[in-house]
Amino acid sequence: MVYLFKGGSILSFGKFLNSLIIFGVSIIWANFIPKEIYGQYKYLLSFVGIFSLFSLTGMGTALTQSLSRKENLNLINKVLKIKIKWSLLGTVLGLILSAYYFFLKSNPILATTFLLISIFHIFINNFPIYQSILVGQRKFDTLIKTNILINLISSLATIITILLTENLIILLFVYLIINSFLQVKTFFYIKNKYTKEAEKDKEEEQEVVKYGKQLSALGILSNAANYLDSLIIFNFISPVSLAVYAFAKALPNQFKGLMKNMHSLIVPKVSGNDPRDIKNGLNKKTSYLIVIGSIVFLLYFIFTPFVFDTFYPKYSESIKYTQLIALGFVVLPARVYLDSIFNAHRLKKSQNFRTIFTNIFFIVTLLILTPLWGIYGVITSKLISYYASFFLSLIFLKKELTIKL
Repeated sequence: MVYLFKGGSILSFGKFLNSLIIFGVSIIWANFIPKEIYGQYKYLLSFVGIFSLFSLTGMGTALTQSLSRKENLNLINKVLKIKIKWSLLGTVLGLILSAYYFFLKSNPILATTFLLISIFHIFINNFPIYQSILVGQRKFDTLIKTNILINLISSLATIITILLTENLIILLFVYLIINSFLQVKTFFYIKNKYTKEAEKDKEEEQEVVKYGKQLSALGILSNAANYLDSLIIFNFISPVSLAVYAFAKALPNQFKGLMKNMHSLIVPKVSGNDPRDIKNGLNKKTSYLIVIGSIVFLLYFIFTPFVFDTFYPKYSESIKYTQLIALGFVVLPARVYLDSIFNAHRLKKSQNFRTIFTNIFFIVTLLILTPLWGIYGVITSKLISYYASFFLSLIFLKKELTIKL
């Protein structure tokens, strides 16, 4: 429990520092790059994320659990090879999109950028499994220092590039090449320093690969939903609208990321609690956390215009959208608490059903509301699905805790 608390504190602090770095870079983007270019840039980065679906995203969690029991260099190499092999499907898709934009859309710029993504996504999406090595061995301080250093170097390279050019291809290429180099270099450094040869355990390797594939399959909808909004806004509204939307959700996303790091601090606390005590105090604690979330929302709503007028003056249109997105803050602390109970008491079946249902619900409402209301439709679909997820969590948790009594 002590190491979890320490690890959670370090990760939260690291997330805060990374958020400050991201905030600083966003100021440069907002003031030096046209909205049209930035919208295209965010659209392309969405595909880097989408292509990660082919890299078996659940392998990292499976590897972490295995490495927490014993070091196994053979397993690390095997997992990396499998991830790279599957990620070649993303490369094929990238080449198809490159050909599509070149031959059918007569857009050599997007064609070139998709060609670059089809190559470099392999390094960006696969080699960060060094994080699994560090988490598995409880090297939280090393993990956060590494992430901050990578983020800082990448951000400095991005800022320098922005100040020198508005060329979309160059901006994307610098991001891809710098991050690819940093991820590969870091992987080999961490692997060589913190792992060693171990006796080959085929049964363990097969179990990790099987579990990793299962987690990856379960996460497909969630990961796809994370990027679908950007694709729809870009293709059905405009690149400028995507830029406006990207800045509207940037600050709320950073805050949500900070809150989710509290998860690792709550899990060890509630894991030892009796289900009866948790159930009896559930409504009271949830209500208390909703009050806190409401206060945070009101503060954000009040101070957002000042932040945007000061740091993002060209994106004043984003203010009304970011204030609407922030409605999710109301239930955010309570949802983090409920998710922690699910994980601490291993209520995976209900949690998986909730996740799958709300993601499908989000995708359906997104496709319906976006053509009707534009960006408002995207945000509304996100809020509805987010609140639906919260209420389902509350209902399922009460049911599961009753069964455990």
